[in-house]
Amino acid sequence: MRYQYVEIPVLIEFPTEPAAVMNYTCQGRGDVLPEGAKWIGNGPWWVRPPTTENIQRKIDERNSARNAVGELLHPEAPVRWVQVHPTEIPQDRTYRNALCCVDGKVQHDMVKAREWHRKLLRHERAAKFQELDGQWMRAAGQGNKAEQDVVEVERQKWRDAPADPRIDAAQSVEELKQISVTSLSG
Repeated sequence: MRYQYVEIPVLIEFPTEPAAVMNYTCQGRGDVLPEGAKWIGNGPWWVRPPTTENIQRKIDERNSARNAVGELLHPEAPVRWVQVHPTEIPQDRTYRNALCCVDGKVQHDMVKAREWHRKLLRHERAAKFQELDGQWMRAAGQGNKAEQDVVEVERQKWRDAPADPRIDAAQSVEELKQISVTSLSG
């Protein structure tokens, strides 16, 4: 008989941290038997049912992990967790920090998704400002006021991007994905 790894996703929600998706291994292979698991035959394959106790134990283990200097990697205790079907987890990880579970369904918390989109725009803006600042300084050094004005208009578009009113109006992450600096008018 041929065995394979079997994992189920578990969505873990926190009070202020982004939600996490943990893959809980129900069937695996190894030299050490995980707590709550049983060997299949004489090993090395094992099976572990996704019971509430087993999943909670794995989440507790995740939340007690420490870095090299002894600080907790995940200091915030989860609010709740829910076992979800793999197809419910979006393949596009862009807005994964905004995932939540409502009535047993995985969806995006749009308040968090909007803030995440603003953060992405600010990150993109920081890189673009280096280029634009160089262009502006070059134009200033050459005494080219017209070129400075063109660059300044572009810099202002990047400054204004996180305040784009379409971000607050967006009702889905698909709408947010359409909002970029290049899609701004002017």
